[in-house]
Amino acid sequence: VNVANPSATLMRGSGGQVSLIGRRGSNDIHGALYEYLQNNDLNANTWDANRAGLAKAIIHDNRFGGRLGGPLQKNKTFYFVNYEGRRFQSSTQVTRTVPTAMLRQGILQFPLSNGSVEQINLKTASICGPSGNLACDPRGLGLDPSVSAQFADMPLPNLAGGDGYNTGSYFANLATPIGTDFGVVRLDHVFSEKLTLNTSFTYWRTDSISSGDLSILNGNPQSAETTPQRTMVPTAQLTWQISPTWLNVVRAGWVRDTSQSNATSPTKAAGILNIPGTQTADGPVALTLGGGTSAFLDDPIDMDTQRARFQAQWQQDWQFDDDMTKIVGKHQIQYGVQVNKLPFTHARADKVVGSITSLVADLDQASYLTIPAANMPVTCNSTITSNCLPSNQITNYARYYAAVLGLVDNVSVLEARNAQLQPQPFGTFLRDVTNQWATYFYAQDAWRIRPSLTLYYGLNYGWQSSPTEQNGLQTIMTLEI
Repeated sequence: VNVANPSATLMRGSGGQVSLIGRRGSNDIHGALYEYLQNNDLNANTWDANRAGLAKAIIHDNRFGGRLGGPLQKNKTFYFVNYEGRRFQSSTQVTRTVPTAMLRQGILQFPLSNGSVEQINLKTASICGPSGNLACDPRGLGLDPSVSAQFADMPLPNLAGGDGYNTGSYFANLATPIGTDFGVVRLDHVFSEKLTLNTSFTYWRTDSISSGDLSILNGNPQSAETTPQRTMVPTAQLTWQISPTWLNVVRAGWVRDTSQSNATSPTKAAGILNIPGTQTADGPVALTLGGGTSAFLDDPIDMDTQRARFQAQWQQDWQFDDDMTKIVGKHQIQYGVQVNKLPFTHARADKVVGSITSLVADLDQASYLTIPAANMPVTCNSTITSNCLPSNQITNYARYYAAVLGLVDNVSVLEARNAQLQPQPFGTFLRDVTNQWATYFYAQDAWRIRPSLTLYYGLNYGWQSSPTEQNGLQTIMTLEI
């Protein structure tokens, strides 16, 4: 690891420069096997799980592997292989905000300053309006059937949380297993004392379950998101000793790295829930109650943009290097070139905030819906101490009112367009396929002025092209004069 006096030979990296040397085969056969195991049999339960009355989570962590190296042809061709795997049956503690038994009946509850609790049955209550004598739900319907069905898909609270009256916390141990495999195959061949070839192939895989997107449908906590990753790296190096003072090293390699966050889309979640009234010709509409976030009220399956979005990237690096080293007297002169082709593909179902590529209806008082004063209880004061609403609960009342009665604040969907700006079908991801080039040249000299003093100096020059989108989807800013 070099963190000072950087070399001009390492071109694309800034800061610390790291060089790694891997194992290789030899004329003797060498190998090893190993395993590491940890499980929950010797672990104590967590304080949180004990408090919620949950059993100890299952944790099994098994790492295992082996390596083997030796000759294929003595003094000429050598092999080396290495493998390591991991199977980790892990668990993550998760919490979601769920409706209480009273809210599931369409009854809102709010604490009053005198220590009592105001209960408002929206179907029958007539304590709203300026005089406190109007029906809070002028339709006399109360709890919406679709909302009632979605409430029924969620477990009751098992831990203190939420606002403590309309909502509480549901706490659970979520299985989040991780499986990984890592392998390296290396072949080295000696053509002659002056010419050698080194090749390798590296592969890495991980499959994991995320706790980011969660289903608590029917009180059965399960992850609704997988996060697979794949990496492969084939490389080759040819080393040619042109003369005792002149060395040429040519390298070529390819890195392919992919990673995805496969969350369950709101469209798919809505299809699983199959809530009455949510089916349309364009597919099911997801209902998020009060925004569908733990800060207020969750859904049976997470359907808000931040947790239900799909994101993926597939990136590559095609690399070619040619390095020359020449010794002239007290000078070690190095020069070379590096060329990188950098394809990159990115796909996602969101724009970080706002909508997602699914039809989502938000039952809330948020951006567009306002609950009229005629449907709001009077505000408690020194003379009105019952059949009223504390001033600090006005916003919460309006949000619960909208969620329970099934009042839609907005229906959103993120729609993608093609290169001709034509709308694509709902559910089409935003996707860009780009390519760019990076080219570098360098030259440097290590001048050994005397045995105790060496001067290093050099020059590195390179440029990186702008990314170009392959399907005509790139936005270009223009200036009109």
